[in-house]
Amino acid sequence: MIINLRNIPSGRSVIVQDVAMTESQNEGAGLQGTVSCRAEVDRIQFQIHLTVFYQCLVEQECSRCLTHNARRIKGRFRVLLQDREGARRCGSVDEESVDFFFSEEDTEIDIRQSLYDEIMTALPLMPLCSVDCRGIQNEELNANSERSENLDPRWEALKRLKEGRKE
Repeated sequence: MIINLRNIPSGRSVIVQDVAMTESQNEGAGLQGTVSCRAEVDRIQFQIHLTVFYQCLVEQECSRCLTHNARRIKGRFRVLLQDREGARRCGSVDEESVDFFFSEEDTEIDIRQSLYDEIMTALPLMPLCSVDCRGIQNEELNANSERSENLDPRWEALKRLKEGRKE
């Protein structure tokens, strides 16, 4: 999400954008298309407070059955932008709580990396296609289980012992 600093008025405003992530970010997260973002913006003196709500479609591989599935990811995060010179003039520079600094010469700030980081932390570590996923289903294994009933006749005595009957 690219924030145009010149277009943000004092007070409260809203920015709506469809964000195109970089190619490496799309591949790393499995993003499908753009990320829809809505930012609630509060500009107070030399600070800009953003609350960003995002929604995107992500393709992931099920960790049990290895099928590819698309899932919708939603979330929100906060970002604090601060004019470095304005903060120094007022005497309040809290650099640890500020996410991005800007100067009067800057026209835009790109917060796509913060957005990408939030999306990555929202993704499940072990994604499943469904809660009751049974994993990889192999027809050949199922066919082998039917063949196991036709055992070698030499094992019949052992099978009878196991079942507890003597003939």
